Amino acid sequence: MIADDDNPGNPTRPPVLVNGKMTDGSNNQIIIALMRNKTNFIFKNIFFQGVSIDKRQEDDNSAITIGGDSIRLTVEKCVFNALGMQNIVMWGKGNKFYIRDNIFRNGVRAHPFKGQIISNSGAMYQDTLIMTNNTSFNNNSYFWAPLSAVVRYEKIEHNTLYSSVVNVFYSPWMVNSEIKSNLFYGMLAYGQTQTEVDGGWYDFNKSLSSIISINKASAFQLGLHGFTEGGRKINVSNNTYFWPQKIKDNWTSLGVIASDLWMNTRTAGYFNDKTNYPNLLASNNISTDPGFDAQMETIVMDSLVNWVKNFRTKNISTYRNYNVGSTNLLLPAWPLPENLAYSNLQMKTAGHDGLPVGDLNWFPEAKRKWDELNSTGTGIYNRKADNQGMKLTCFPNPVSHSTTISFNLTRNEIILVRILNLQGKEVAKIVEGSLEQGLHSCQFDVSGLTSGVYVCQLISGEHSEKIKLIIAK
Repeated sequence: MIADDDNPGNPTRPPVLVNGKMTDGSNNQIIIALMRNKTNFIFKNIFFQGVSIDKRQEDDNSAITIGGDSIRLTVEKCVFNALGMQNIVMWGKGNKFYIRDNIFRNGVRAHPFKGQIISNSGAMYQDTLIMTNNTSFNNNSYFWAPLSAVVRYEKIEHNTLYSSVVNVFYSPWMVNSEIKSNLFYGMLAYGQTQTEVDGGWYDFNKSLSSIISINKASAFQLGLHGFTEGGRKINVSNNTYFWPQKIKDNWTSLGVIASDLWMNTRTAGYFNDKTNYPNLLASNNISTDPGFDAQMETIVMDSLVNWVKNFRTKNISTYRNYNVGSTNLLLPAWPLPENLAYSNLQMKTAGHDGLPVGDLNWFPEAKRKWDELNSTGTGIYNRKADNQGMKLTCFPNPVSHSTTISFNLTRNEIILVRILNLQGKEVAKIVEGSLEQGLHSCQFDVSGLTSGVYVCQLISGEHSEKIKLIIAK
């Protein structure tokens, strides 16, 4: 289901999908259910509206439910608005998710743990999750919650998360994960009481909740998927986090334990234990105020702290949608009223790739550069690349010693394969000359290059492909 891209010169709301009606007149709680195994589903430029056609906001609805196994789901440039329970929920196993350039907003209703972005409610193992350049704005609950299940590869990069009531992640068994260049602002606003901590409401082993939190995984489950506890690879780097003063003052007023924790003590212990966990890396993560739009911040933070106060003291929840510019719940203003561009100059070059931290869609020039570096290899279905047939890949990537560069030629061609640094300078030439039609592979030894981000480029006739190559020694 693919709609046309928006025209910046004439912004137009994308096609809107809403929940249908049941035979008894009640609202259906699922907009789309994906049940067929081993199927590729693509959604692009769609507005998933949690508000019903009769302008009611539901407590338990979802946009996309995945019931099948081994599904490949690509969601790109979509808006998810006011979904009560989960935006995307999975019950099947072995699925692959490529979530790029979306906005998830106003998941704010009935309970602190509702308003989840992506949740693995079936607690089944998943194959891949890649989330890049998304914005989560004014939502209650988890950004990504695979629960206690193995996910073979997780990449969460360049996302902006603006306010949450409870946990950001519920992914204690991370085994092969990258969490890089994300912006976390005003997370865990609900705080926590000692009773909640002891009861494991948010975390494990009576630990305080924090943005980054992992736990020891099941050896049996790890073994089923070829992993070991000591072999877990997690890279948490170049992220920014910050708590506005209004959230901190509200914790004090309510007498709850502050939740301004980047990484709790248990998790930090794993990352610091290089003997038993040599592949856990946390670096260049900083706490600093992004400098968001003051008027927007006042509206969102006032409504957030009031929601927390009312729910904690009176068990009352209210809708706190951010819909400036429109009183129509079903059709909010377009373009959307929020602006998550920030003024902090340090953050504008603090990403692992030298680009701004957070969702780069708020910085169009930086997003253009990112797209050039990630034109293929992000996991997003690339129709143009498929037509050309080159399909440039590097495996493994990230690489510490040697990687295999593979590509397919649809005809005999004179080609050039080379490695560039981020300034566009050639640092290695891999292949140059005439090759016959077919699949080609070559080994590249990275020992002559320092750790960092590079670009592998294939030039063939009129066509050029680039993918990001990460060297991590």
